[in-house]
Formats: sequence, structure tokens, C-alpha cells
Amino acid sequence: MSAPSVEQRRVDGQTGAGPQFADGVIAILAPAEKGTADKLYSVSDWTQVFATFGGGILSETAAYVGPRVRRPMIVGRVTPSVDGTYSDISVTNPAGVTPSAPTAGTSKPWDDFSIVIRFLAAGTVGNAGIRYQTSKDGGVTFARALALGTATSINVPGTGASVNLGTGGVIVGTTWTFKTTAPAATAADFAELEKKLKATSLDFEAVLKVFPANATAITAGEALLTDWESKKKYVIGLLNVRPMDLTAEDEADYLGELQGIYDTAGTSIRQAVGADGAYDVSLITKQRRFYPASVVAAAKTFGLPLGTDPAEVDLGPTTANIRDADGNAIAWDEETTPGLDDLRFSTLRTFPGRSGSFVTNVNMFSPVGSDYVWIQHARCMNRALKVGNFALTQCLSRKLRPDPELGPNGEMYVAQGDINEIQSEVTRQIRAALDGQVAGVQFIVPNRVVIPGNGPTTVTGNVELLPFAYLKKIVANYLFVRALTAST
Repeated sequence: MSAPSVEQRRVDGQTGAGPQFADGVIAILAPAEKGTADKLYSVSDWTQVFATFGGGILSETAAYVGPRVRRPMIVGRVTPSVDGTYSDISVTNPAGVTPSAPTAGTSKPWDDFSIVIRFLAAGTVGNAGIRYQTSKDGGVTFARALALGTATSINVPGTGASVNLGTGGVIVGTTWTFKTTAPAATAADFAELEKKLKATSLDFEAVLKVFPANATAITAGEALLTDWESKKKYVIGLLNVRPMDLTAEDEADYLGELQGIYDTAGTSIRQAVGADGAYDVSLITKQRRFYPASVVAAAKTFGLPLGTDPAEVDLGPTTANIRDADGNAIAWDEETTPGLDDLRFSTLRTFPGRSGSFVTNVNMFSPVGSDYVWIQHARCMNRALKVGNFALTQCLSRKLRPDPELGPNGEMYVAQGDINEIQSEVTRQIRAALDGQVAGVQFIVPNRVVIPGNGPTTVTGNVELLPFAYLKKIVANYLFVRALTAST
């Protein structure tokens, strides 16, 4: 006889496994200084990206988005069709040697830099004695002094850029100033990585391609994401058109060009397209740099719950700036120059009396009258599609009882109790996955389901999402009264 006892066992796997969610996981595709191209990497931190790919747009984007979203990332290096370029070199003392940019295709800069080279000790090119310093932030900070030795060119550390010195002498105090632009990918450059993203088992919520997109790229992006859905891969695309150049155009010029893109591209319920951008401090260089609006919007959006609007003012401003310390515009401000939001581009804005820049709206590039107005709509629907597919697949090939009562023409129907059970199961799973992100969810089979003999039976139903409304306009009248109106 055994002594009285209680035996307890931990039992797992009784409630059914649900799909895993990749909330906030973004695939970032962009050019980089180094590393293997056209290969996907899953990383948990931006420092891994920098260690693998060095400087450039890919690492800078990961370093901006990663810490704000606080989720793993998928990254891939694109080989750009357009190399980084050099501006003309400004020389303060033309009596010395005449510098020149390197031959095209060599010493390729991998990002936008404002480079200054200043000479601390004079000498003749090709002979020891010349000493110099370099800056990649327009002369705000300089690297340590270096001896040129017998070299005839200068490599600017941390930029990929170099300058040929030519022949002759260098005078103390001479400075050379020039700018580089980052390499620019085209839509075609992403093709190999897009194939791998379609095939990968890695899960992600959005793909952020960092390049100056045009109308053709927007159209192709919608077709790409539509094709991915054939693999049950429901993903939001993030693009950005070229930034505004305040030195060569005004807001009206830029708006006119983007009107043309809007008219030509066609609409997209799967993509958000940013316009221009903002400036923020890089975690890598510790210097201020430009970030496309799509990157700023991604950093703001994908750390939030699915149904939260990244434009919600209560969430506070972004850390990026579209105005300088004196209040002058340094990038597009939808507050003072409206128009791009109406064209479905995602922009940044200021609010009078509030510091910082805010997301105007992260718009889906959708047609007028579309249900996919803002990115939170697309995020919630993509979650419903993923969970709905999982829940409905569980129901396949199950037994369905015939209703004992035939239709008026002898039709056989599935017993309503079995249909109700399917409706309940699917509704429960999607509702749990979107709890608090939409106002309501249900899966409904609106019509009786016919049994066509011993062949396959088809159930046709609707997954209905009731989205939240989002407050976008307040009209307040200010007036003096004799007595306050009782609140309702």
C-alpha cells in the first residue's frame, strides 16, 4: 500500500499552436561599403550590420531604425547601378597644386559627405614633408594629422573617397572642400534580394528599400508584393522618392514633380511612399545626416502596436529635424507647404508651438476611396490574413454533417452547427491576434453551404474587420457666453 500523495504533471500542447508574429521586423535593402551582396542576413542589433557591411546607407538605416523599433532585422546589401559621385573641389589657395577627383569607378564614396582637407605643413608632392588633416562633416571635426610622405593622392578615412594631388607644391593653410553623394540603386538592382525574400522562411512585416524610387519602381513594387501574397507572404513595402534639393528648387517645383509621379505610378494598397526626409544624428558617425521620410516613418511605426497611428501627436515628435535652430526649413514641412499628403506621400511636419517634427500621416499609396488609408490599416489586415490563413487551414478536410432537411429543390446543405463552429474558431483566433488593434472582428459565412454530392465542398465566407476611427480634424469655436453649456 502506498502512502497518500499528490502527483502533478506539466502538460503542453493542449490549446493548439498558433502562428508566430513578426511585428516590427523589417527587411532593409540598401547599398553598403563592403560585405557580400545579394545575400540575406538576420541580425538582432545594428552593430552587427556595421561590423559586416561597414559604412554607408545600409548600416546607417539599420542604426536609425533598429534602436527605435527594438526588434530583429533582416538586411541585404544591394550592388548599386550608380556609384557615389564627387562635386567640384573648391581650393582656397589656387597657387598650389590643382587637386582632382579620382578616375570614375575607383575610390567610390559610399555615402553623402562634406569633405574638407587642410594642409598643416608645406611641401612638394612626391616628397616627404606635407602634413594634412581631413574632415567628413564640413570641417566641424577633423581627424588626426597625417604625413603624406611620397604619396600623390589622399584617401579620406571613413568615406571611400580620395583626391589626386597632381604635381607641384602645397602651401600651408590651403584647404580643399568638396562633397560626395551616396551611391544610388535602381529598382532593378533589388531583383535578386527580392527573390530571396519571397523564398525565405524568415518572417518579416515590411521591406524597406532605400533608393530614390520613381513611378516605375512604385508600380513594380505593388506587383511584387501582390506576387508574394501567392506564397501567403503578406508584407508592407516602404519606398521613398528622391529628396528635395533646396539649393536648386523650391517647394512648388518639388510638388509639381511628385504630382507627376502620383499621376503616372498608379496606386498601391501594399506600399507607403515617403517624400523628402529629415536630419538626425548618426549613431555611427555621430554627425548629422539626412534620412528619407520612409526611414523616419519606419522607425516611428514599427515599434508601435499594429492599430496605433504613428501620427498620433500624444506619442511625441520624432528625433529628426526638418527645421534648423533658427526655424528655417531644411526639408519639406507639410505644415507650411501642404500638398504631398493629399497625393498620398508620407511626409513630416511641424506644429506651431511644439518643438520637433512629427509624422504627418504614414499613408498607403492607395486610390481615393480605398479602405487602406494609413499604414495601421495595412498592418492590421496583414495580421488578419496571416492568422486567418492559419485558422482556416486547420479546418480543411474536416467532416461536415449534412443537414437532415433538404432545400426546396432537393439541395443538400451542411448542418449550420458545423458552420457555426468554423465561424467561431476562426473568429476567436483572429480576434485574439488583433485584440485592441481593431474595434471588432468576425468570420461570417453569409449563405447556406451546399454539399455537391460526394465531391469537395466549398465554404465561402468573409473575415470582417471593424477598424478604429482616427481623429484627424477638430473644429473648435471660441466664444464668450453668459452661462456655460451643460456637458452631455
